[in-house]
Amino acid sequence: MKRSFLCAVRLGLLFLPLQALELSVGGGFGNLRFDPDQDRSLGAAGESYSPSLYFPVDAVLSGDAFDRFSYTVAFKRGPVLGNQLSALIGVDLGYGSLAVGPVFGLWNNFDEFIKPGLSVQASLDFPGKAFAVLEGNSTLGALVTEDDYAAEYGRIALGFWVPYVVITLNAEREEFLTNKSGGFIRDSRLRYSLNAAAFKKNVPYTIDLDFGYQILAREYNATGDTDSLRSLFLGCEFRTDLRPGFTLILGGEAHLYTWGKDPLKAPQRSTILYEARTGFIWALGD
Repeated sequence: MKRSFLCAVRLGLLFLPLQALELSVGGGFGNLRFDPDQDRSLGAAGESYSPSLYFPVDAVLSGDAFDRFSYTVAFKRGPVLGNQLSALIGVDLGYGSLAVGPVFGLWNNFDEFIKPGLSVQASLDFPGKAFAVLEGNSTLGALVTEDDYAAEYGRIALGFWVPYVVITLNAEREEFLTNKSGGFIRDSRLRYSLNAAAFKKNVPYTIDLDFGYQILAREYNATGDTDSLRSLFLGCEFRTDLRPGFTLILGGEAHLYTWGKDPLKAPQRSTILYEARTGFIWALGD
């Protein structure tokens, strides 16, 4: 069933007209996550948080079809949700858009190669004034076997234009629940942020600034323990057009102040928590 559906998606994409086709690819490294192999509470053991290296990846192919429709195929790997592949079909409603499609967890455990789910995106747009975005996805099915998992993602954003700057307020939550032999383990990340994207007409580069508050947590159902780490972060992303249709991206994020919620102890003062990334956007067709 799953294999037939994936084949249908691939065949469908082959026949879609290449209007405004765009490829975005990015990757990097960071160290603010809980160790995936950690199966006991650090706080309950009287220990402090220790960084764990990860390598985020995202590859997105998007385009328009038949004037009012759009499509997006994306692969993303992150520190909480792991590997996800999604394929969305959207429709332009005039005052906004709506997109729906499947999402799949990939290679997130050794027993289940694909974990199916559903993804939805909706937006309202008042060009030059304001916009709103609501999106989310979730895997489907009960957690019956050991190492089975459930993943959920949700985001709401409200933005508006001022001269040469787009201001966006974001609230974002990620959750990954795993069925372990000793009980369920729940990883979550909650982020509130303010984004300012500066631009100017006929200038071949843009600068985005992010400032926000993050809660990174891991709950151990068997013991009732929770490790929770709070932080204030600052991010910056620089984009420049190397040539028409090809944009280079360089960015990073630093956690300026980090503290643990009792009983978890904060990392040592000399510890630097960060994420660095780079990538490109390539306009393949109009």
